[in-house]
Parts: sequence; C-alpha cells; structure tokens
Amino acid sequence: MKSNKSILLVEDDPNFGRILKDYLTINNYDVSLAVNGMRIEKFNRSEFDL
Repeated sequence: MKSNKSILLVEDDPNFGRILKDYLTINNYDVSLAVNGMRIEKFNRSEFDL
C-alpha cells in the first residue's frame, strides 16, 4: 500500500488552516498544522515531504 505524503502546513489564520488541513486530509495527505509558526518544533521532530 502506498503511504500518504506528509505536509507541514504553517498558516497564521487558524480558521483557514483548519479548512485547508481538512481539504488536504480528504485528498490523502497527512497534515500537521502549525499556527503562526509557533509550533515550528514540529518541523524539527518529524520528516515531511512538503
């Protein structure tokens, strides 16, 4: 089975970020949402394709 691509989504508008995350998830992407760049440590802890 093909694994999903993982994306780190950084968006300063939480509402738009959730909408975009939902859209990408529906289209078979694994999405981690970081708001305001405050959770950039996610980038350091995980490997992302995009």
